[in-house]
Amino acid sequence: MVFNRYSNYYDSFYAEKDYAAECDFVELIFDKFTDQSIKGILDLGCGTGGHTVLLAQRGYQLSGVDLSESMLSIARSKAKELSLTIDYHLQDMRQLHLEQTFDAAVSMFAVMGYQTSNYDLEQAIQGVRQHLSPGGLFIFDGWFGPAVLSERPVERTKIIETDAGRIIRHARPELDVVNHVVKVFYNVLHLQGHTLIDEIDEVHTMRFFFYQEIEYFLEKNGFELLKISPFMELDRAIAVDDWNMTVICRRV
Repeated sequence: MVFNRYSNYYDSFYAEKDYAAECDFVELIFDKFTDQSIKGILDLGCGTGGHTVLLAQRGYQLSGVDLSESMLSIARSKAKELSLTIDYHLQDMRQLHLEQTFDAAVSMFAVMGYQTSNYDLEQAIQGVRQHLSPGGLFIFDGWFGPAVLSERPVERTKIIETDAGRIIRHARPELDVVNHVVKVFYNVLHLQGHTLIDEIDEVHTMRFFFYQEIEYFLEKNGFELLKISPFMELDRAIAVDDWNMTVICRRV
């Protein structure tokens, strides 16, 4: 399973990620695309709670779902430390069952890309719809296929210095053009001086999407596609060099 021991280093890898700006972006979408009052928000693939915590602090009622217990454990610790009431659930978004509905749902940081088969994608979309009130918004981001094919993923190495030592992550991608996925082979080393403390190998298979398939799957499963834009750039049209996109749709 992905995000198992990897979760121990997740927040270190993404310490520079501007969660506050991304929550601002989500609220801007709320303002522009619905007249309904947004109170309850479902965060799918919530991870270590980067978005749920901030949105809860802004007064929303949050529920988070993730498939990794180790990620959820970190999220719960953050909420407890900040005295926030957030419901976290260990569930697969393809088999979602919470017995409640929400005004909006978000799925950030390419979580929908882990739905690599059409069946999985449909199950996830149907699960979201069943947990949204009529007219509720669903916002997610992902990899835009034309950019992935034109720019092509490359090997990358990231080195982080922490109080607990040096963390090195090497990512080696394999592009599968036929199946619209990229397999990313992660190797993570945790060093203290010259001593190896931990080593992790994980493979993350990520799907990239094209405009018409997104529209098709959303409309087939009870959503109206409102907009696809570059991530964090609501007023610009998506272009061939925009790797990360935002999808905004409404339950009909």
